[in-house]
Amino acid sequence: MGVDINVDDTYRYFPFLESQEIPYVKHNCSITPYPFEDNSYDVVTCIGSISNYQASWLVVLSEFFRIAKECVYLVVNSGHLLEENHNALVNLTYQKWYPTSPCRGTYKWRCKDASLA
Repeated sequence: MGVDINVDDTYRYFPFLESQEIPYVKHNCSITPYPFEDNSYDVVTCIGSISNYQASWLVVLSEFFRIAKECVYLVVNSGHLLEENHNALVNLTYQKWYPTSPCRGTYKWRCKDASLA
């Protein structure tokens, strides 16, 4: 699942995703809780948009963890969110989730129960 704050059908990336037959669910992720069941998606990605959400980044990430089965990827644009929260993001564990291989601005968490290689 890819997540974004922009759910307008004119968004420039939707035609590309559709042309590549990449499954994509449109939902304004600044509105929580998300209307998805627990463990609904193998992987949840968020590239650059979390800094635009109205909800706190911790609330948003907890929703990502709730709906993901195996992996959560977060790419944060440079700026205040990255600078203020880098150490917390690098060390963030949440229930059965643990951080792996962080590098500046890019974060990944794996589920301890995941079978994804």
